[in-house]
Amino acid sequence: MWKFDGDKQYFVPGFEYHKFDLDGDAMANDRYGVQLTYGYKGDQFSVVANGSYLSADYDTRNPIYNKKREDDIYGASLTGFWHRPFGTPEGWNLVASGGYYEVESDIDFYDSEASLFSLSVLYRFK
Repeated sequence: MWKFDGDKQYFVPGFEYHKFDLDGDAMANDRYGVQLTYGYKGDQFSVVANGSYLSADYDTRNPIYNKKREDDIYGASLTGFWHRPFGTPEGWNLVASGGYYEVESDIDFYDSEASLFSLSVLYRFK
């Protein structure tokens, strides 16, 4: 973690490796990726942003498409926290999140995308 601006802001890099050892060899894969997280911690508002990229390399050819599958997976998300909204007591937060993720596969059938949006209330017990 790299902190700056009096510890109010930070960057966190991440590296991922997943091994999916599945019964069907055409679905078994190794997945590598990177992620970068940025955060800002303010008195009234805080923000967390994430960006990620992963690459999946499958073990054998898909028997239906007769092709060895490879995927590129990427996405981003943003979450904002409003601390003590509308003058509520300490511990209450209003949280808004949004994100977008996409899988681009060399087999078109496996292409996908997902979006998320949420608005919630969070209470932190001390």
